[in-house]
Amino acid sequence: MRTIRKDFVITNNLAEIDNLTREVLEFCRTNGISEEVCHDLWLATEEAVSNTIKYGYNDPQLHSIHLTASIEAAKIVLEIEDDAMSFNPLEAPDPNLSLPIEEKPVGGLGIYLIRSVMDLVEYERRAGKNILRMTKIYH
Repeated sequence: MRTIRKDFVITNNLAEIDNLTREVLEFCRTNGISEEVCHDLWLATEEAVSNTIKYGYNDPQLHSIHLTASIEAAKIVLEIEDDAMSFNPLEAPDPNLSLPIEEKPVGGLGIYLIRSVMDLVEYERRAGKNILRMTKIYH
């Protein structure tokens, strides 16, 4: 089976996330991916990119965030590459979901949600860049 691939680039501006996630959804739907899987990919993209933009940069400069979506042999891989501060989301602890809502800290669910909806999440730091690879198996 051939690989279907699409590249997206945005800047570290939260206003660009909606357009990016719409384009990811369109890519999925155009290629016959189920709505359930499309939703999971939308959620993972939104959470990963918004976390990068909100917490990854400590300067006011514009930075590029690259996302590559590829479909091959019943799996979709989303790869996000950025030059934000080094952060390995796989090292983040799972949130304590048993706490009452008023005791839960703000934030901390994004990485948990990504892990919940994706089948494989991988991270590497290479040449000053974060590379987050999220894989979803579908049938």
